[in-house]
Amino acid sequence: KRTICSIFSMMVNKDSALEEVLKASYPHFIDELAALEELYGAFEEFKRARHLLTYDDLLLRLREALEASPELRRMLSEQYRYIMVDEYQDTNRLQARIVRLLTEAHDNVAVVGDECQSIYSFRGASHRNMLEFPELFPAAQVIKLEENFRSTQPILDVANAIISDA
Repeated sequence: KRTICSIFSMMVNKDSALEEVLKASYPHFIDELAALEELYGAFEEFKRARHLLTYDDLLLRLREALEASPELRRMLSEQYRYIMVDEYQDTNRLQARIVRLLTEAHDNVAVVGDECQSIYSFRGASHRNMLEFPELFPAAQVIKLEENFRSTQPILDVANAIISDA
């Protein structure tokens, strides 16, 4: 059950077709494509009949609503004049699109992240969002923090010594 839920979630979060998800991440289930498509349809109908949404559905419906309604985009973009996203490297394609839609009227967005620390790829997160941010927001100023402010040199020296002995 958990694996099937993960497959369906990845479809939404990667904005990919079921077959693409199976080929890329679950090739051992490719022979079950037809059965999984049928199950996904039944799952969607089950939720619809009972007015249920998963977390993934919340994101998907928000994106759909924003894409479908220029008025909604404008209203929310004007209401939320400044958007800040922490750990942007752990956003997925769907979430990055939502950020873009929410900032349509003003482009006042700040993101913080490190593409080398992306840890949620199993949930569809893509470090590419961090790398592609300047393309989505061409007027953005990129500020790279290349100095470690969390640890002093003596702490780093001890940590490196421990690692080198491992």
